[in-house]
Amino acid sequence: MSGARAAALLAAAADLGREGPDKLFLDLLDRARRADPSLSCLRRCVDVLHETGRGPLAADMLTAIPDWMMGPDGPDCGWSAKMREGYGLSAPGDPAGQLILSFCFPPFAESAGYVMAKRLADMDAPADIISNDMSGRSRLDTGFYTAIRPLIGQHLVLNCENRPASAASCRDFAEGAVAALASRRFGREEYERVYSRSMWPQSHFAAALMKRQGRAGCWTAEFSDPCRLDIFGQESRAANDDGWIETSGLADELRQRGFPVPAGRSLLYWCEYLAFCLADEIVFTNPNQRDAMLTQDYPSDVLARAVACARIAPHPLPAPDLIAAAPPSARPDDGLHPARIGYFGHANPRRGGAEILDALAALPMEIRAAIRFHIFGRQSAEFCDAVTGLGVAALIRAEEALPYLEAFSRMREMDYLLIGDTKRAERFEKNPYLPSKYADYLAAGRPLIALVEPGSILSEARLPEGSYRVRLKETEGLAEVLGTIVEERFLPLEAGSLTSCIVQ
Repeated sequence: MSGARAAALLAAAADLGREGPDKLFLDLLDRARRADPSLSCLRRCVDVLHETGRGPLAADMLTAIPDWMMGPDGPDCGWSAKMREGYGLSAPGDPAGQLILSFCFPPFAESAGYVMAKRLADMDAPADIISNDMSGRSRLDTGFYTAIRPLIGQHLVLNCENRPASAASCRDFAEGAVAALASRRFGREEYERVYSRSMWPQSHFAAALMKRQGRAGCWTAEFSDPCRLDIFGQESRAANDDGWIETSGLADELRQRGFPVPAGRSLLYWCEYLAFCLADEIVFTNPNQRDAMLTQDYPSDVLARAVACARIAPHPLPAPDLIAAAPPSARPDDGLHPARIGYFGHANPRRGGAEILDALAALPMEIRAAIRFHIFGRQSAEFCDAVTGLGVAALIRAEEALPYLEAFSRMREMDYLLIGDTKRAERFEKNPYLPSKYADYLAAGRPLIALVEPGSILSEARLPEGSYRVRLKETEGLAEVLGTIVEERFLPLEAGSLTSCIVQ
């Protein structure tokens, strides 16, 4: 239905022709993109801009679209090359010397893709990218993609099922990526360096298959979080395709290296196992995560190999060029506004959402009046019910998730940024999680309110000046911090003037 609506809006824009009012024309295109946030719709927008003689706008939009798409006959950049030639733009980029396999990658707005893109910015050279078309699952963030475009050699988008724990999707992405290299039409036939990252697991399956076929020299496999164990410490039940492990040659590769080929294990077990057995380098984002993953019931020789290949690389901060691309922040300095506490991401009770609401509800009314809790992202039903039940709805300012650069700009407008540990499952000796937003918060330079578990990475991490650290579940302690923040902000005011001076 959304595709039909977008098609109708684009047809209306085309009917306006060259003489139609630009404002109305662009409004129709924007509405079409919101109705159908997909790469195919974005391409159709470029076509309509081209057909109606709006060349500069078409050229700008073209830079936000990956050049290469996987077609029935293999990788194809014909549409992009034709459009680029028509506007005097350079041809699609030359192949790079290294390849990134990232099932989720910009221009789609997913945390996993943003982190991989920031990792790319830290590399010493551009990279080719093979990712998946996440249309229908994720929004598009064209501004972010345009900002990182100079770091990309060639970018191929495959069209596999968008389910994280799908054996068919892992197989199709792996085989599609290998077929692209074998076609000699994209990038290179093999790469000296291949980098893959999960989440999503498809990326590691593709890299393992390339390693098996001699198309990956040095394979670096990064894990964002534990895979086979979920946040509750439970084993994944996603079924693996053991038959494909055999027919793909991966089983033979393991046997040749002296490693067993386990049967009946989950898909996410295999995501870890293939990397532990075959990757030349294994990257963990923090030592607790490494220890949690490398003390599981894998064969001792597999664990020994993984330990020898392991290194720690914290979530990357946004590079200076990326920060410079963010819109300017509008931060009032007059002090005549409520203390703004910002949270960017899914409002999840497991990451401090319950604590902040309980603390707000516990505050005296005159203190509440000086606080606003800004949420940029999806709110769970449980969170919304708690807001209503606790009577704190007037203190909450909720917005949809923003594109990355806009979100970063809004982070810098907040007085404090809230971050919380994921509550540790008993199975984990130490908390293995550190939210990737921690790196963005640090770069934003605002003080944090960090809700932490003892022994977690966040409980010991560097925090900006003026930050507060509070234990998870200690509502009273958090309420005390919020009260202190208000008192410090409005200390110069005369008694009784607190509420009247607040700009709502």
